[in-house]
Amino acid sequence: TLSLHDALPICYYDPQKVAQLSPQELEAIPNACKPYDEALNASGKKRLLVCFTDPETWKSIRPSTEKPLVTEGSFQSTQEQVGVFFVVEAENIEEAVETASLHPSAHLGHYFGGGMEVRPCELFEEYV
Repeated sequence: TLSLHDALPICYYDPQKVAQLSPQELEAIPNACKPYDEALNASGKKRLLVCFTDPETWKSIRPSTEKPLVTEGSFQSTQEQVGVFFVVEAENIEEAVETASLHPSAHLGHYFGGGMEVRPCELFEEYV
């Protein structure tokens, strides 16, 4: 098996599904997430968590012959968007998947659609 120090779970959501949620469903999301967030935090394996804004606020940068070309929106054209990523400590991919599975994205597809992938990190450097 692959030996890791860190892995990067990436959580995807379906913006169309989220846009169709009722006000009551939107209001219920924080409480629905809470036990999963608490379990992930209690694991002691989460090192970093990042939640993104809506894709309409993003910018993409592509190389060009003169200077980088900046465009509006996501770099990738997909139905699902990245909403959250986090870093977990893990000895192997199985432990990384087990830890990542504690996150709400692994349980609350009826709100978000999408899903999650777990990518082993070849290099993870922290800068202060």
